[in-house]
Amino acid sequence: MLIVVVVLGVLLVAGLAVVVGTIIKRVSAPESDMPSGFGTITPWLPPETRFLDMTTAEGRLVLRLEDEEGTLLLLLNLRDGSEEGRIRLP
Repeated sequence: MLIVVVVLGVLLVAGLAVVVGTIIKRVSAPESDMPSGFGTITPWLPPETRFLDMTTAEGRLVLRLEDEEGTLLLLLNLRDGSEEGRIRLP
């Protein structure tokens, strides 16, 4: 019984050390896996589109564009440059 208690105590302390170490690592470098750049992307845009402005939100680049149909929001992923979606505002 004494051996079981000692082994379980050691496992508990080791598990706690792993959890605390992981938390410290993630807090100190939350974006360490971000690439330095994703190259050149060319999203398809409607003809005669005007660029109005841009902003970043939750790992996305949001471009606000305007064409003859109204305003278009283009959502791009900041990690790899892929297009995540479009929102048409009439």
